Amino acid sequence: MSLTHEEKTQYVAAINAIWPNMGNSLNAVENINDDVVYYVDQALHSIRQCSEAFALIEAAYSIFYAVPPPTSWKDLLKDAIENSVNVKKWIDALRGKVQYKVCVETAALNWRSAVTGALMGI
Repeated sequence: MSLTHEEKTQYVAAINAIWPNMGNSLNAVENINDDVVYYVDQALHSIRQCSEAFALIEAAYSIFYAVPPPTSWKDLLKDAIENSVNVKKWIDALRGKVQYKVCVETAALNWRSAVTGALMGI
């Protein structure tokens, strides 16, 4: 899979939003590879699935809960770039509400090791 620099930047933004304490040395654009994309996509899917079960949220609803849903997170992030919606704003909005924070924290816990390993190329 070949990602543009902007798409890789969106993945870095997603990583920074989900794991704010990961450290900037690992989550650089040049470290975004197919494995990182796969695991971040899994974390984002988990967050979306969990938060969707609660109720509609105000921030970026039309992008992140589109009907029909995007075929991939790469497509969704591309749409977000085109519509000037940042994945960080979505994650921040979720973290700002107690009922959604559990979705982000659970995904962060479940996928951190896989994403960290993929960023390191292992």
